Amino acid sequence: MRIFARHKPYAQDVVHNLNMKYSLKILLSLPSIIGLVFLITILIPGLKNWVNQNVTATSKIGIYIIGLGIIQFVLLTIRVWSFKNISRNKKGEETFYLFSFNYFAALNYIWKTDREFVKMEKTMHNNV
Repeated sequence: MRIFARHKPYAQDVVHNLNMKYSLKILLSLPSIIGLVFLITILIPGLKNWVNQNVTATSKIGIYIIGLGIIQFVLLTIRVWSFKNISRNKKGEETFYLFSFNYFAALNYIWKTDREFVKMEKTMHNNV
């Protein structure tokens, strides 16, 4: 008799709970939004003078933003590869986009592609 036997969820429960909550989408979008705002402040000539005067503060902020981007990349990559019925090519392509174009691709994945993956997962699961 196993006292601590793990309960395995039923397949329909797993498919039903694939949708990402709205609050999680916002939380995962924050590193991209902060990174894009930081990038814009460096590119605008008026703000570039402020950045040049405060190089140490800017470099610390940049390190934090890169760290947030890496955490976001890891979490989204785990999410992409958690889908069982999506082809490896599609998952690999999405991982490549997340790695190469992190700030833009992450927002695209969170708000659009994830919903498509969930729909594909549900249809594949219903066909089985």
